[in-house]
Parts: sequence; structure tokens; C-alpha cells
Amino acid sequence: MSRFEPVNTTRLYRMISRQIADRIRAGDFPEGSRLPSERELAGSMHVSRTSVREALIALEIEGLVEVRVGSGVYVLRQDRRESAGGNAARGKAAARVSGRDDPDRQELREYDRTAPPAADMTPFELVHVHLLLEPESAALAARHASDEQVQAIMQAARGLEDADSPAAHNILFHLAIADASGNAALASTIRDVWRLRDESALYSRLENHFVPRKIWHIAENEHMDIAQAIARHDVVLARRAMRVHFMEIRQRLREDFRSQLFVK
Repeated sequence: MSRFEPVNTTRLYRMISRQIADRIRAGDFPEGSRLPSERELAGSMHVSRTSVREALIALEIEGLVEVRVGSGVYVLRQDRRESAGGNAARGKAAARVSGRDDPDRQELREYDRTAPPAADMTPFELVHVHLLLEPESAALAARHASDEQVQAIMQAARGLEDADSPAAHNILFHLAIADASGNAALASTIRDVWRLRDESALYSRLENHFVPRKIWHIAENEHMDIAQAIARHDVVLARRAMRVHFMEIRQRLREDFRSQLFVK
């Protein structure tokens, strides 16, 4: 039997599930057979058991396997795969329908309805959220980024001051790091924060009033510090450099509020 190939850590559970699915479709694991244990799969692919477990659950949702607690994971027969996939979809739909009259879900919808609009969010609130999320994003990128992702981060770090749209170039740098973090949920959350910042009338007005050359030149130097730490796969330094970057942004906002350093 052929061996599993080691995989890199980008969207890890998807890559693991794809390898297993390919082996199932190739007939390496016949219908009704039990897959190797989580420990064996993790060892074969040089990944964690947690990532393997996520991949197996994804395969069950797709209808390729059945997880039997206490027994193992079994390849479904072809005639059961379509029904299993359909049942999973129907189960999700049923859960959504059954939750319509759930008081807790009603309260959650009320929270969504009364959430403050992005236009009302202050620049300092948004920078605070960046401070909570992005240092860890940089640390994860330093740990997981591939050579191609490091190259994309380095490229995005350069040319900020001379870009046609420095604000957009700035966002691309931070999103490149988030995408390299290996955590899709974190990357999606960071994208949402940048979207909120883009929709904030207060932040947009403030950013438009800054002296561009001063701000973007300083930011580009800070970006290079972050990118170089990630390129060296220095987790501690990458986290620290990103934290310093946003602390400096917060300080610059305060200084510009006080000094009224605006373009005339």
C-alpha cells in the first residue's frame, strides 16, 4: 500500500481530508473498511491528531465515511454516501428551522439587530481590536507561513509610501499575514475588522486628514520589521513587532488629535 505524503500547514484539515478522500476513491480503502487510527494517520502525514480529527469529521459531512464512536472510522458504501451527505444537509436545515422559536436564538437575533453600525465605531475602538487580534496573527504566520506566503508578505511590506492607494496597500499587507496564519477563522475575523474600519466614517475622515508622507513612511518601516520577523520564523519577534506597530498607530492618532496635524 502506498504511503501518505507529508502535508504543509495551510488549511491543514482540508489537505488531510483531500488525501484521505483520494485514497478512498482510488480503492486503497474499500467500502466498509476501517480507516487507520487517528494516531496512525497523524504519524503518516506528520500532523497533529487534532487536525486529523477535523479532517475525518469533514469527510463524514461529505458522506464518504462514518464515525463510530468507540469503534473507528469506516468507509461508507457507495449507495450510502449520497444519503449520508443528504442527511447531513437536511440535519443542518432542520437545526436552523427548529431554532426559530428558541428564546436564546431570538435573543441572539435581537443582539444582531441592535448592534452599533460601523459608522459609529471610533478609530481607537478599532485599533484596540487590531491590537487584540493581529499580534497573534503575526505570530502564527511566523510559525506556519510557506515560502510563497513569506514572499507575498515581503512584497506587500514594500512600496507603501509610494503606492497609488497607501490605505489599500496597507490592508493587503495585514491580510497577507492573516492568510498565512493557518487559522481560517482568525483570518476571516481580521478581514471583518478591516471592513469595519473601512466603513467607519470617523476613521476614514481622520485618515484622509493625516499627512500621508509622514504616516506611510513610518508605517512602511514598521511593516518591514514585522515581515522580516515572519521571514525568519521568529514567533516572539513577529508578535512583538505587530503589537508595537499598532501601539504606535494608537499613539500617532492621539498625537494628531492633540496637535491638529492635518492637511490644509
